[in-house]
Amino acid sequence: MAALNGWLARSPLGAYVNGHLTPDFEGFEVDYWPLHDATISRTSQASLITHWPVSMTPRALNGSLARGFVDDWYYRIHVRPAVLALGNIVSAQVVQVRVWNAWFVPRTLTAVSGVQEGLVLTPPHGIPTTYQPLQESVWQVTVERDGPSRIDASIAFSFTGVPAPPLRVTGGRVVEWPFRPDWSDGITERLAWKTDVLTSASAAEQRRALRGWPRRSFELRFIVEGRDRRVADLALAGWGASTWSLPIWPDAQVLAADLGAGALTLACATEGFDWRDGGLAMLIGEHALAVETVEIESIEPGGLTLKRPVVATWPAGTIVCPARMAELVQQPSVTRKTDQLSVVSGTFEVAEACDWPAALPVATYRGAPLFTERPDESEDLTHGWTRLQLMLDNGSGLPRRSDTAGVGLPVHAHAWTLMGRAEHSAWRSLLYGLMGRLQPMWLPTHADDLTLAAITPATGLALDVEACGLARFIGAAPPPGRRDLRIELSDGSAVHCAVTGVTELEGGLERLAISATPGVELRPAGAAGVHVTRMSWLQLCRLDSDELELVHITDGDGAARCTTVFRALRDEVELA
Repeated sequence: MAALNGWLARSPLGAYVNGHLTPDFEGFEVDYWPLHDATISRTSQASLITHWPVSMTPRALNGSLARGFVDDWYYRIHVRPAVLALGNIVSAQVVQVRVWNAWFVPRTLTAVSGVQEGLVLTPPHGIPTTYQPLQESVWQVTVERDGPSRIDASIAFSFTGVPAPPLRVTGGRVVEWPFRPDWSDGITERLAWKTDVLTSASAAEQRRALRGWPRRSFELRFIVEGRDRRVADLALAGWGASTWSLPIWPDAQVLAADLGAGALTLACATEGFDWRDGGLAMLIGEHALAVETVEIESIEPGGLTLKRPVVATWPAGTIVCPARMAELVQQPSVTRKTDQLSVVSGTFEVAEACDWPAALPVATYRGAPLFTERPDESEDLTHGWTRLQLMLDNGSGLPRRSDTAGVGLPVHAHAWTLMGRAEHSAWRSLLYGLMGRLQPMWLPTHADDLTLAAITPATGLALDVEACGLARFIGAAPPPGRRDLRIELSDGSAVHCAVTGVTELEGGLERLAISATPGVELRPAGAAGVHVTRMSWLQLCRLDSDELELVHITDGDGAARCTTVFRALRDEVELA
């Protein structure tokens, strides 16, 4: 068994002899450890000398105070919110503002300055007053409806000995444009998108939208007489460059029942109207000063829920319509007919985003939307071609022109007459879906372009038509715009197919090879049973302009007109 040497670990208490301690250390006669009393007797030791203070930083160091969370919140005056961005004011607004003394000592508020006309600041106490440490008070800021058109105030709270941040109040007062329009020439509404179009030498395009929604404007004419003429004159003199609350007159309707003061709901039709959550509605009486603008909290199937109660009482028959913030594009022209009657003409541009549900046609052809609604052909419309031509002319010899794309792209103008609110809404949704020049869709020429000359069976792959120069001018490779067909039948149905080749036959006929069987028997016009009524070329088109006009002949329940110009695209590139 192994032997291990060691010693007993003992406490130093009691001054016993410990061979592992120095004689001097062993000489301490103490009954506790460690030493901390200078009066304890020692053997063979020098007296204790105090060396305090001991310098730990023999050189000067520069630095800065590292601030913490406490410095961000305390030792200052807080005004919350510091900025009241009220936007456009159509009614009196009341906002609460908190003033907090974040000091640990009292601070005295001596004065408040910077309150402008049309603003009312209501304190919870008198002035001057002393704010105790960490005391907070609630102030009431009232923005009245009457006052300067622009609101830009900096309200200062003056405390003794310490600075306080100002309360900034910004916004603009909106006044209603209450004059009723002259419908004799209708109301012109313009929608303007913005599309960046890059076109190559082969007529292939790359497009991107630069606006999420269109700019919207209204061109109107007003006949004002008597007091309304004087109101219009003063309104333009004082507020001509300001923001107006403009009624959307095509969406006007009348109250079916009285609307009492204090009401928070407004019964009206909402489907197909330009209402929006958080938007405005206007109540318009018999003259220009009988008008009230209310704010919409939410839209229900049978009416509107309002943010604030109605101020006045409005009888049945009062006009109610949506309103949008708008500004005059330029100062309107005023034609004085008599000393009591004037005609005011102006264009208002809506100063807010105007969105609407977008919807492209559900029907498709070759992967793109197919729009087949018939246009209004009561008036003459234009039709032409566009080509990418370059001209080389040195000024002395004959100029030389070259067609870089090698194909002509058709351009068609169509007029559309809209009847009823459902058609108005659907047409607006289509325009929002097209987004100006951005989105393409298939569109027939709506012309009698070909005449079927013989019966084509349901499983046939060729159409015999009266000769019209297809083989001569189009050839075996039909170009865009003259490649696809829409064949309309007398029962209202239609067949769509692509022409893959053209052959000239004897007897004044031409044969068109088609890409797919029609699925039904095609009979020439006049034949018994279901027969072909029209054969039109089908073109992949986009709008030729980002700006469109809707002429409202009456309100949205009546008639409106719109003229569009469509330009064909190279479908083999677009649909690749």
